[in-house]
Amino acid sequence: MYKDNQSKKIVIDYVRNKNVSDAQISLMFVNRSSDSIESSLRVSKIGLQILEEHFPSYVIKIKQPFTVKAIHIHNLEREMLLPYYIDNKKIVVFNEKDAVDLKLIDGDVELWSRNFSINNQDYSPKFD
Repeated sequence: MYKDNQSKKIVIDYVRNKNVSDAQISLMFVNRSSDSIESSLRVSKIGLQILEEHFPSYVIKIKQPFTVKAIHIHNLEREMLLPYYIDNKKIVVFNEKDAVDLKLIDGDVELWSRNFSINNQDYSPKFD
């Protein structure tokens, strides 16, 4: 379901070359499986701090009320090309295009997720 994540490997290699320890790297991502390279692009608070030291970041306040749900994470995983951080108040992205997209809808992650789900439905005819 989740794509092979070459960008995650590049980010990990980059911070490793900047003397970030393997222990810190192991805590950077919110891992969803035992394969840390191909799991989630979602970063932990520690990962956010590390990445903000090395990459430009864009903080978008999330329109309230909001609670992070599995569908939001699912859609972010399918759409994001670079790591991201999300909690109930903000989303931090490391890609200018993602930042612009989210700012255009005033940080409404719920709307973004609904639009993403609708736009990615398969409307092709079903044949029995």
